[in-house]
Amino acid sequence: MKILHLDCADGLSGDMALAALLDLGFSPAALGETLAALGLSDRVGFEVAPVRRLGIGATELRLSLAGSQPLRRLPEIMALLDGSSMAERVRERAAGVFRLLSRAEGTVHRIPPEEVHFHELGALDTIVDVVGFAAGLEHLGVERVSASPLPWFGGRVASAHGPLPLPAPAVLELLRGVPFRPGTREEELITPTGAALLAAWVVEFGPPPPFSLLKVGYGAGEREGSLLRAVLGETREAAFGEGWESVAALESCLDDLDPRLYPPLLEGILAAGALDAFLTPVQMKKGRPGVQVTVLCPPDKAGELSERLLRETTTLGVRVREMRRRVAGRRSRRVETAYGPVRVKLALLGGEVVGANPELEDCRVRAGEAGVPLKLVLAAAQAAASTLLVDKRSWDK
Repeated sequence: MKILHLDCADGLSGDMALAALLDLGFSPAALGETLAALGLSDRVGFEVAPVRRLGIGATELRLSLAGSQPLRRLPEIMALLDGSSMAERVRERAAGVFRLLSRAEGTVHRIPPEEVHFHELGALDTIVDVVGFAAGLEHLGVERVSASPLPWFGGRVASAHGPLPLPAPAVLELLRGVPFRPGTREEELITPTGAALLAAWVVEFGPPPPFSLLKVGYGAGEREGSLLRAVLGETREAAFGEGWESVAALESCLDDLDPRLYPPLLEGILAAGALDAFLTPVQMKKGRPGVQVTVLCPPDKAGELSERLLRETTTLGVRVREMRRRVAGRRSRRVETAYGPVRVKLALLGGEVVGANPELEDCRVRAGEAGVPLKLVLAAAQAAASTLLVDKRSWDK
């Protein structure tokens, strides 16, 4: 599995993040194809330029925009993305970033997210940064993103609403729960776009996980001295043996959600790509009974599914943990019984069948057809399935 670790010692902006991916091998041609798919080729030009920052060779992305910049709301940006011919995964990931931005801005201004005018965030350069970063991750095959703790900074920044204190209010909303290290610099080190990219993709802040180094890229920003180091690596899953993989565990405890909402919540989460989702009774503060929602998913789905929990439940926060799980190989075979055919799920380790379980729904259908109790069909199917544990020829076909 390929991972990307962002060393944010000098902060993060959207153009720095995209430039780092270009330095890692996301080709300018591929970025151009992304802009064409978005319908922006005639309005956005770009140059990928080699520069030096702090004595280190880096890549800087320079955009040239044609025409005026309209004020955009979230619906206009979603329409732009939905009307594109980009890959669905890139489109969904970019849309998730803008939803995070709109929610953060809406919280700051205390208005619904759909009513937020993005101002600088809705400008074409921000759209290019967000969509380009999503396309770059896909192009490089990145499945997991981590980042270093972030530098604290102060000062003021100009905005459409006047001078704002730094970090900008939207940045603080987006980075709740993220570790910062002390700092005294009086300049904008982390922009709202950079914060949204971190909030949407980063699974873990801290040192990078164990990996084999593949390549290092450097993205330069407009500020003199601004430099982002991006490390592309590959995890050694094989070192743990067959069937090991990384997953993200999302957890949130609730004591005020209508119980009727739990079944559709879990169904929607599983349909959206979760590996598993379940409920656990818990005791919460003040002695109140509650429910812990747990979702297991691929690391690259953590941002999307945590946002779904925040949208569809009453929780104010979601815990995210990186875990490893071991998965048995799976095959499906059909066995014959006195009541008709039944599918059997096989579990394999190292090519050996270690489990064989009949599909309950098949047994239920056969029981209804034969007019016999379900337990009789299940017993017959289990007896037929047990032969697959010892007769390799039957499941190797």
